Amino acid sequence: MASHPNDILLTISSMAYGGNGVARLDGKVYFVADAIEGDVVKARVTEDKERYANAEVSEFVSYSPFREKPRCPFTTNCGGCQWMGVPYTQQLAWKQDFIVSSLKRIGKIPEHLSIDVNPSPDIYNYRNRVMIRVHISDRSVLTCGYFKRGTRELVPINRCDIANETINKLIGHITTVNLNGLKNIKFRMEIQELPSESGKLVVTITPADGDKKATKAFTETLRTLDYISWSGMSFDLKDAPTIPFDQQFSRTFLTLPGQFQQVNVAHNKNLRTFISDIVAEYRPQSILDVFCGSGNLSIGVAEKGRLIEGIEANSVAIDCAKKNVAENNISDATYIAGDAEKHLLKLWRANARFDLVILDPPRQGFHAGMPSLMALAPKKIVYVSCDPTTLARDIGFLCRNQDYRIKSITGFDFFPNTYHVETVVVLERTQKV
Repeated sequence: MASHPNDILLTISSMAYGGNGVARLDGKVYFVADAIEGDVVKARVTEDKERYANAEVSEFVSYSPFREKPRCPFTTNCGGCQWMGVPYTQQLAWKQDFIVSSLKRIGKIPEHLSIDVNPSPDIYNYRNRVMIRVHISDRSVLTCGYFKRGTRELVPINRCDIANETINKLIGHITTVNLNGLKNIKFRMEIQELPSESGKLVVTITPADGDKKATKAFTETLRTLDYISWSGMSFDLKDAPTIPFDQQFSRTFLTLPGQFQQVNVAHNKNLRTFISDIVAEYRPQSILDVFCGSGNLSIGVAEKGRLIEGIEANSVAIDCAKKNVAENNISDATYIAGDAEKHLLKLWRANARFDLVILDPPRQGFHAGMPSLMALAPKKIVYVSCDPTTLARDIGFLCRNQDYRIKSITGFDFFPNTYHVETVVVLERTQKV
């Protein structure tokens, strides 16, 4: 973008959660897209508020010392990896700061916070699941890639440097697949590798535009590839097979095509081990797993005599959790499909008690359910969050009247080369309760 007379000169001094660079000028804060700490830019304001403004870079006057040539040739266009090319140690430092600053600024946690961010075992090729867009033109030319950030403009790719190599095999191969005359079709394609069947993929296609029957024909074409374990349409998932996903703690974790699983399989095992160590330390007799999914964090700590109850709104995930229970011959574990907030309220009214609660909410956190969680008064809470800002809000609620105290805060970098970070906060109930 060319500079403009109204552009302002800004020096980026820090990073904001969300990936924007932060600059300050004349008492005002500017959040600048595509800029990182150390950049000096000419920027154009896109949204002006009283105390802050959003801006975009018109021209780089000088580049940050943290910028290195990115390994991926598509990163400046696709917008998926905001920090591709930034040294990994610096990425971890920014993520640590996101967690600390959120807990202090939003959660009003006054105490000194000691936080380590566990690095990902791999910073490239770590994703075992991606969602790509596929367009087939009126001339039967197939293009696949990601949408440019904030647009519907397709950025064509022939590989993705954060996806594993089996996924890249399909991305590179897909443009050579015989389309049998398919035309004018657009769809989303979720590609997931099965760690339990190394080199095998499941593919779920969701139509966006064009003939659904013709799109379905494409899934049948994919099945002819020897490394495709299953391929189908999103509206046919009820007929999809249950598939072994991975193994840990002598347990088999099952999945279904289209079913959510953490995309960084190696680091997910580290997270499960972290949870298992907490459970081994506290030795709870009862665990409530809120937003349990298919039992990712609680199946591994189930044992005879330990009551586990999981609640999750996604009924497909609960079906998978129940199959995990049966597959691993687990007793004393129950998984229920339902609204988490309503379920906690029901448990409180029934005077239920749990020694430990695992809380792993979606990005928006669990603000509405915090009073019910507080009323249940579990001895320990393990809050797993994918958003430091909503985590801070909820943790602040739990600690505000000194009902709970923070024992530990640990980051897990599930998404290298992006601003995203997972955080695990362990809280203990005080004698005040």
